[in-house]
Amino acid sequence: MKNTGKVIGGIAVGFLILSGLFFYANRPAVVASNFKQPQEITGSIEAEEVDVNIKIPGRLLKIMVEEGQEVKEGEILASLEAEDLEAKQARAKAALDAAVAQYHKAKNGARPQQLAQAKDLTDQAKAGYELAQATYNRMKQLFTEGVLAQQKLDVAATELEVARTRYNSAKEQYNMVSEGAQKEDIESAAALVSQAQAAYDEVMSYLHDANIKAPLSGIITSKSVSAGELISTGMPVVTITNLNSTWVNVKVRETALQQFQVGKTVPLEINGVPGKAYHGKVTYIGAKPSYATERAYQEKGEKDLVAFEVRIKLENKDLKLRPGMTAVVRVK
Repeated sequence: MKNTGKVIGGIAVGFLILSGLFFYANRPAVVASNFKQPQEITGSIEAEEVDVNIKIPGRLLKIMVEEGQEVKEGEILASLEAEDLEAKQARAKAALDAAVAQYHKAKNGARPQQLAQAKDLTDQAKAGYELAQATYNRMKQLFTEGVLAQQKLDVAATELEVARTRYNSAKEQYNMVSEGAQKEDIESAAALVSQAQAAYDEVMSYLHDANIKAPLSGIITSKSVSAGELISTGMPVVTITNLNSTWVNVKVRETALQQFQVGKTVPLEINGVPGKAYHGKVTYIGAKPSYATERAYQEKGEKDLVAFEVRIKLENKDLKLRPGMTAVVRVK
């Protein structure tokens, strides 16, 4: 009997354990409530950075800056060897000057000396033609009277035709000189000027690019090349960090995201600048989660919590903030 009672008791205990497991496994699913946003959110300071690249290949002649040096927008940072470019610039300038001179000549017409010379040639040709005409008329009269041979009359006729042709040619030349170049000639000369100007501008652009200038004010945070190196197009020379444009990136869990709105001012503390209170303005909230910051324990019903990127703009007038510094945002 005692053994029978122990068996019944064991069965009862097992039944209770199984019942408990059944109800626990089928309890309502709940989101892990213990995964709340911490009271402090840490993030890192970032700043605007620009890689200054080279536009044309060449050998670096010299570099004028060092890491940590402050530079101003437009300041020359480095320069390339430009002997070949300077020679090309001289040739392009000579070609441009020649094209411009030809254009002005076509547009302005002949000089007074050329016009006077053309008129003198025309007058001489006219006098020769008139003389040949008078000679032919006399020869023809004598031939009619029977005192001149046909051969001599033919010679006079040929000389008259030659004189007429010479006179007509001189008149055409004089008219061309006095009227100036045709419209088509002027347009052609203008096109040559445009081509020469484009070639000259291209060379000057290369010369301009041989001096590498700072696109913005900031601090040199990286120098990638040294004087004497051959560098190719697109290769970074230095990196400039603009400390006047800083912000904090933080990852905010979905359960606390409602505390952040674009345009809202939030208080921050910067570990690298103790004792100073900062206030930044929220400028960006990610539309999609960045990644799961917290994973729930592998218990039925608990879910992962995701985080969204929030960007907070900071003023850095005293330039004490540096990229990489840790920032702390306190939430309620």
